[in-house]
Amino acid sequence: MSPLISVIVPAYNAEETIEKCIISIRRQSFHNIEIIIVNDGSKDLTGEICRGFCKADNRIRTEEQPNKGVVRARQKGIEKARGTYVSFVDSDDWIDEDCFEIMLEKIGDADILACGLFKEANGVITELINDICPGTYNGDDINTKIIPKMLFSKMPFSFGITPFFWNKLYKMDILKKVYSKIPASVYDGEDVVANCLYYT
Repeated sequence: MSPLISVIVPAYNAEETIEKCIISIRRQSFHNIEIIIVNDGSKDLTGEICRGFCKADNRIRTEEQPNKGVVRARQKGIEKARGTYVSFVDSDDWIDEDCFEIMLEKIGDADILACGLFKEANGVITELINDICPGTYNGDDINTKIIPKMLFSKMPFSFGITPFFWNKLYKMDILKKVYSKIPASVYDGEDVVANCLYYT
């Protein structure tokens, strides 16, 4: 039996992008997923769109909450998740159809998998990659090769490992412990904080 991947989608006033996001997750070649959309008090049609997806696919659940910010939205998603692994897809993101199949194939016994990504802005697509050699790291390698480059690699505002949530696969048991430590008052860069805690 394949392990279950919980895909958490925090959403706030995302009516213009949420449909493309959810369709890309539903079309995954790896099917054993649950999609948890946390509607963080949206005032537009986000909730209605998400409820429509729930009717069309029993792998999708929508959790509603008053607007509390992305930290509380992610925490609620993690609390409701049942998977062995967790991945995040923001409501304005989309993923390739073989994304989870490849991630699950590559992660092996590792506690986390981080991959590259593409960023699209104003019609321009930029590839972002981790500035660390591909491979599996453990023990002393994490302390000597990963942690020193996490926040600074070669130049300011460059990261050895991209700090985003949405290009990684996490183990549920570790993520629950880590993300519970993030205060709701952190409104920017909580992904950097959480990933640093996760690696250490």
